[in-house]
Amino acid sequence: METVAWMDRLRTYGTLKQRETLAAMKIGWFSCLVAPDEASADTLTGLRARRRLFSDMSMWFFALDDALFDEPDVGGGGLDDIELTCLHLDRVLENPVTNSSDAWPVIATRDLRIRTQRLATPRQLEQWVSAMRSYLLGATLGSKRRVDTVTLNDYVTIRLEEGAVPLVTTTIPIVGGYELPHSSKQDSRVRALDDMANFLTMWDNDLFGYARETFRSRWYGYPPLPNAITILAADCGADVATGARMAVAVRDRVMSLFLRLSREVIQEADPLLERYVKALGYFVRGFLEWSLKITRRFAHGADAGDTIPGASFVLPTIGAECPTDFSAEPLDLPVIAWWWDQLSSLPDAAAPERRVSPGGGLSLGPPA
Repeated sequence: METVAWMDRLRTYGTLKQRETLAAMKIGWFSCLVAPDEASADTLTGLRARRRLFSDMSMWFFALDDALFDEPDVGGGGLDDIELTCLHLDRVLENPVTNSSDAWPVIATRDLRIRTQRLATPRQLEQWVSAMRSYLLGATLGSKRRVDTVTLNDYVTIRLEEGAVPLVTTTIPIVGGYELPHSSKQDSRVRALDDMANFLTMWDNDLFGYARETFRSRWYGYPPLPNAITILAADCGADVATGARMAVAVRDRVMSLFLRLSREVIQEADPLLERYVKALGYFVRGFLEWSLKITRRFAHGADAGDTIPGASFVLPTIGAECPTDFSAEPLDLPVIAWWWDQLSSLPDAAAPERRVSPGGGLSLGPPA
């Protein structure tokens, strides 16, 4: 099978420590955490095949993200030209019989494209290809704008466009073996929930990734990546520890909105939409669980409970019982302020909501 071929190619990926890091991510567990929804257990297109597709796709974008966009010299195999590699990938997405390159990302993308076509409906395949292309375009453009001088609003705009989360949320119904009606997917409330799932996992990625990125920048010489923590700290002339606490507060306010809007949508949703909205919650919660327990973020110099470089706090090991910020007021970020407009009513902001288990809060210590 071609799957075996490109998995074998990953044995030449980077250094031994890089390959150990990739293996230690426990992608199978990650995939079950973030997409626990089950499909029917038929033979060819049942749960096993769909879970394997999702797991392999997750391995693909984690490896590609490091090799092509974050640490270009890690992946080797002629991936030094980001734009050219992405053009080869785009040709394979357009027509999987194309054989323009034998680099492992191209072989892997072809395999994923063919297997997705077997499992998805025609419209789902079209959406999946579109999400793949958006990820590659956003990540390529984002890798060219790795500067710390952007505003927080611009940084959020970049991060919402460069991550693979929309690809994941597009794949979740394929894994579940159902198709969400177009009208439901285009509902502004559902689009807001999609956006928030993207934001929350991106934000958690920054919170847990800061230590790893700082360590690897110092140890291996990789250019420092912009991060929500450092940008928030720079905005108010504060230290990294204060920036981290501010980042947690931003994250928890969005998490509170995500839960409120999810409950509103589910109250009037049909079974398919209810299933999808709950799947978004599983995804956000699963990503957080994975980040708290075992992730590549903790590899090479940063483990749960370690002190963050240059700061006075430690990486969290458990979730908080309630959000650090549960305000119903919109954040002062124009790119996402419209999310709060989707609520039909505002809750009493004087009392914290205790039903936060799908995402929970994070605590990095008492305020400075």
